[in-house]
Amino acid sequence: MPMKRIVLSLVGFQYNTLNPEAQEIRLLSILPSRNRKDPVQCFLRTVSLKDRPKFEALSYVWGKSHTTERIILEGSEFSVTPNLAKALYALRRAYWKRTMWIDYICINQSDIDEKNNQVPLMGSIYGRAHRVVSWLGDASPEVELAVTRVERYVDKRMIKGSLYWWWLGAKSCFSTRAAVEKFIAEIGAMKGVFQVTNMPYWSRTWTYQECLLAKHEPTFVCGHLTFKASRMLNTVYSMDAGNLDEKNLPRGLYERCLQAEAGLIEHYNTLTLNTLSQILLSLDPENKRSMGTLLFHLQNTSQRQCENPRDRIYALYGLCPDIKKVYPQDYNKTFERIMLETTIWTINNEGGAVPFATLAFPIHNVSKRSLPTWVPDYHGADSPFFMPYFQTSFIDHRDKKNREDRRTSSHICQDRLILHLWAYRAGTCKVVVQLGLNLCQTATQIMEVLGNMEELSSECWNYLMLQESFIQTCKIFHHPIDRHSTNEILEAIQSIANNGHSLETEPSLQLSNRGLLEYVVAELLKGVGGMRILFVYNADACAFGISPGIGEDQDILVVPHESCRPLILRSHPIADGDSDQVHYKVVGQAIAGDHAKPTPFTDGVKQQPPEEFLVV
Repeated sequence: MPMKRIVLSLVGFQYNTLNPEAQEIRLLSILPSRNRKDPVQCFLRTVSLKDRPKFEALSYVWGKSHTTERIILEGSEFSVTPNLAKALYALRRAYWKRTMWIDYICINQSDIDEKNNQVPLMGSIYGRAHRVVSWLGDASPEVELAVTRVERYVDKRMIKGSLYWWWLGAKSCFSTRAAVEKFIAEIGAMKGVFQVTNMPYWSRTWTYQECLLAKHEPTFVCGHLTFKASRMLNTVYSMDAGNLDEKNLPRGLYERCLQAEAGLIEHYNTLTLNTLSQILLSLDPENKRSMGTLLFHLQNTSQRQCENPRDRIYALYGLCPDIKKVYPQDYNKTFERIMLETTIWTINNEGGAVPFATLAFPIHNVSKRSLPTWVPDYHGADSPFFMPYFQTSFIDHRDKKNREDRRTSSHICQDRLILHLWAYRAGTCKVVVQLGLNLCQTATQIMEVLGNMEELSSECWNYLMLQESFIQTCKIFHHPIDRHSTNEILEAIQSIANNGHSLETEPSLQLSNRGLLEYVVAELLKGVGGMRILFVYNADACAFGISPGIGEDQDILVVPHESCRPLILRSHPIADGDSDQVHYKVVGQAIAGDHAKPTPFTDGVKQQPPEEFLVV
């Protein structure tokens, strides 16, 4: 056995050195206490994963690292974040010790070399843990209602928490007041589900991997409550407090119910429902088995956060072990180098140009980066442009055999500088207008574009066809507008331009049909505000494109062979001694064409053979 050397951490606690070859890790033993106010006391022991030790792994959010609380670690004071301190107090048992792996304590956070050895083991740690425990934070009365409702109606258990619902259900059959109390409790339970959905735990990148790596669904702990998240979150689809108007309630009780319902609205929105769907997807064992590619996980975590930007990628390595063999985790690397290596990996191993349909490019991609322009942005946080872009296909993939033809597969050259991009040339770009962010200004600019449409018309494409194409392209930014005709939309845009009228809040049921239409159109205008409108044309057809403030005259629009969403390329002079080769830069992405039905423009692009573009 090699001699253990002692390493002093930044907080003053002395760590021993771990042996990477033996896959050594530290496990934390939390000593029991019957008094919840007693300081948490614990100690560490070193074990080898090869010996298959039995332990639990904690999944949690670090929280604010600039404020700390103290615990006692092997007789010495040790600083932890407030959220971890709460978790330790909640998880400590009364009569026997608890053995857990907790990254903040079990890894010497001040030793980069140790982190580089320990972080790659996290896939094995969470995958081999006897149980993964997910700490969500403090519980609210509404969360308790949601948990106990599952115990009563899903698990059908006769325990302390569920007795309230048993009693309420029986009493509501004979008492109007009890029926109202049950109605309000159901509303409270629904609030609790949404509160859990919006907890910080689901917004972090590391917790995504930790949930997926667990052998079984993690045990979730919220305050003093313990539950399975999937069982609780799925109940939101079956919750039904009933119709108030059918209850014939006295006025006072009716108003109480209305007030309870009004409090639910702030929790019930599209963002919450999307988050709920993503959470359930990550907890479903059937879906876990199909989640294979790094790009898939990068897309799923695009709106999650991490303190160290390197963890935007490294926090997913446990789910994608193949990339670790080529580009091991190394916190000494710059984030730009990690972005470059990750792009090379995904292009060469996960479908050629597919990353360009999955990840956004920064707006100033050409002028303000030292990286090749074919490296997308890995900082996360989807923009108002990228979500519609990601959800919209320009053309369908050709047959599978053609897609997998290695002769037309995009790849990086050996010097890692040039991307050989196989793509269909769609057309040349012309800037039409840069839209402003003010709602009235955007409406006015759109009406001016439509008024000057004859300047773009020709024998091949007339004024009405161009007008229809423009509106259809804009519709992708707000799908509810699909049920309205082009003329109705134009009238509403004109009204907003003339009157400066906009609805800042949700439309009420008392609004006229015209008022509701203007609200929907206003939402569309908010979506396209700040975007740049492009006119894309070739010898046979034309279309309008929308980009996030990028694209210039004479840029070209292409559709990568392995993808189905357009890129904007710009020719770039490069001194390589070969005058016959034209090189390009990736300017960014664009939405183009009418997505509701095939057009001469999209059909024409499909008929072309793919070309090879050299991108620097």
